[in-house]
Amino acid sequence: MTAIAPDTTGQNFYRNDRSLRDLLGLYLPADLVAHIDPHLDRLGEMAGGRLDECGRLSDRHTPVLHHRDKFGRDIQHIEYHPAYRELEQAAFGTFGIHAMGGTLGSILVGFFASGKINPNLVTDVTRANGLAALVGNGLWLMQLKAIVICLTISVVGTVIIAYVVKMAVGLRLSHEQENEGLDIAEHGEEGYIL
Repeated sequence: MTAIAPDTTGQNFYRNDRSLRDLLGLYLPADLVAHIDPHLDRLGEMAGGRLDECGRLSDRHTPVLHHRDKFGRDIQHIEYHPAYRELEQAAFGTFGIHAMGGTLGSILVGFFASGKINPNLVTDVTRANGLAALVGNGLWLMQLKAIVICLTISVVGTVIIAYVVKMAVGLRLSHEQENEGLDIAEHGEEGYIL
């Protein structure tokens, strides 16, 4: 029998996350926790309610790329479902959390790692591999080092791939092919015969 994830519709994810609330109380001053608590409570409620609903709608109604208008003009317009825009508004406008899961979130893992909250960080295994010694003592530097390595690999890898593609097939069409039209240059046929 396949395990099915429980339905979390209507739940407040912030109230359900005891570990997060413990971490906030452990690492932040009480007045700051009191300040951000209602905001996180609102976000937790929205995540289990309206944002979850918008996520499901956005999954069913994916963005649509419109290459041309009805007259054949190149417009390159992406049409989004209103639920997608509502998710964007929540992340970018209402809460401003769009970058939290990236670089900053990775660095903060090093600051918030605590054996008091996560007992797995101070087990015999983590003592043996050296992770337990880093918890609270420079784990954030290890996280920062990992981020720099990832960025370096990404940039260098992208440059290498672009160079190989450029040597193999070129990165763009010639000026003459662009003027003639991409349909003819790429497919050997006219897209619009007017």
